Amino acid sequence: MNGRLPVSPRISGFALAVLAAAWVGLLCAGCAQNAKPVASATEAVSRPAVTASAAPSGQPASLVADAAIRHQLRTAFIAFRRDAANTPGFAAIPPSAVGGISPGTLFYVLDPATGIHWAVASFDPTDAARQTSAFVGFQDGGSQAVFMQPPGQPWQIESIGQCLKGLPMAVATASGLNASPNPMCPDGIPGS
Repeated sequence: MNGRLPVSPRISGFALAVLAAAWVGLLCAGCAQNAKPVASATEAVSRPAVTASAAPSGQPASLVADAAIRHQLRTAFIAFRRDAANTPGFAAIPPSAVGGISPGTLFYVLDPATGIHWAVASFDPTDAARQTSAFVGFQDGGSQAVFMQPPGQPWQIESIGQCLKGLPMAVATASGLNASPNPMCPDGIPGS
């Protein structure tokens, strides 16, 4: 024998599933101690609109944005990006071209010192927009926005683009958005 194991040219679906489960188990050894429970669909609906994470008193705290907050952010983004005059250097985006918030890009924070809610989110173009010139408005950071909501006010766009201009450093830190050597942002992220 040449020291190699015989390999069957066909692996059954069951055997493949067992191998995949074993591989995931090896990759995630110790994950359980760091795992956070995931809410079921019914829990997500009945959960309060906003849940603060643990943060020192008086410091900005990350929050969970519910469907209403996501809708408000999308509405503010659409209203702002439809007019090219609002975003010099970026092409306007027609309202019909804006899909939902890109998965994993929404950061939502309350700054208790000012009472201002902050959010950072990137938006996906619709499938139809990807096939038209409307897609240009999403490029080079044009899909990302920094939002702020002073107490009792609607959401406002603070800035568009990768540099996160106007986002307070304490809020960026609470969101896990730290300084980055992005060449498009000479002042780092967030830009001031």
